[in-house]
Amino acid sequence: MVPLRDLSNDCQTETSSSDPRITSDFTPEKSLEELLQDLANKSGLLGLSGLSGDVRDLEEAEAQGNERASLALNTFAEAIKQYLAS
Repeated sequence: MVPLRDLSNDCQTETSSSDPRITSDFTPEKSLEELLQDLANKSGLLGLSGLSGDVRDLEEAEAQGNERASLALNTFAEAIKQYLAS
């Protein structure tokens, strides 16, 4: 298993730091196809925030005190810092 770390991935809805093959070990109630769909469409900023993959929406939600939006934005900013520093 290898990490899939790359900011060029669709950070709005996709995971960028995990190998999707590992998921079958943790969630046997879902098919591999369902898990891959979730990783492709319900991860990233959307998965962290539970709201949206759009940074503008998350900034607005953060301004209103939404902690998950803040977590998503902080995680995204940290990923950018790490990417630029490498």
